[in-house]
Amino acid sequence: MQNASEKSLLREWLKWMNKKELALIIILLIFTFFLVLFSSTVNAISEASYAAPLKIAAGSFPAVSESGKIAYVSTKSGVSELYVYDSGKEIKLTNDIYAEFEPSFYNEESIIYISLASGAREIWKVNLKTLRKEQITSDAMPKYFPRANKRGEIAYVAGFYPEVDIYLWKNGIVERLTDDRREKYSLAWSRHGDKLAFIAKDKHGFSIFLMNLKDKSIEKIAENVYHRGLSLSDDRVVFVKRADNGYDIYEKELKSGRESLLLHGISDSWEIDPGLSQSLLAFSTD
Repeated sequence: MQNASEKSLLREWLKWMNKKELALIIILLIFTFFLVLFSSTVNAISEASYAAPLKIAAGSFPAVSESGKIAYVSTKSGVSELYVYDSGKEIKLTNDIYAEFEPSFYNEESIIYISLASGAREIWKVNLKTLRKEQITSDAMPKYFPRANKRGEIAYVAGFYPEVDIYLWKNGIVERLTDDRREKYSLAWSRHGDKLAFIAKDKHGFSIFLMNLKDKSIEKIAENVYHRGLSLSDDRVVFVKRADNGYDIYEKELKSGRESLLLHGISDSWEIDPGLSQSLLAFSTD
């Protein structure tokens, strides 16, 4: 009897242990499932943002078109010349003794830039296919950061630092957009060309401002930024801040105001100038 009772207890204990182990196995499977799901979600979010940077060329002042072309300046030929990177190929756009700076896309077929070919810092345009160059401005006032919107209007900074203002060129007619003679840098259009972002000096150092072209109203959208480097899309602005080991690239959502770090300590050089399209971020670093 005792042996039969002990065997019965043993069978009951084994059944209980089997149930417990089964429950633990089920719990572990559920935990593993959610862990894999969470990791996949994090990876998807990471892949949906910016991938690891890829070096494409030696240069500075990068600008990005909506189709993904990248314009930039390089001194590898001995003088500052204009290039474009398109579909894995590097194309040299200028080949003269004059220095070129600060390119940006006028449209998918042409680029505007600053050149010293006329003896002053004037705005020029070059066609990507024919390489034909055309001088846009000619008033001898030094110009910086030319940026065109979809309507063919060109905004730029002009004057003698630190007293500079923003101007708008449209079909040969120039309009002055600001008249405060404060330091201003790094212009950027919204995608539809109805708003213009710029960096200006104020009591916080340098801040980013956004101008509505309809009524010329101006609002501050970020503070304590580095004065070089600014890109704008419909929903976010990309800019640069100083860091202990160089410079960082940040983005800020315009609606929520949420600011996040994109790339940390990318350079100890001031020539970063991030260029932004809907799917591509280009910047220069040493």
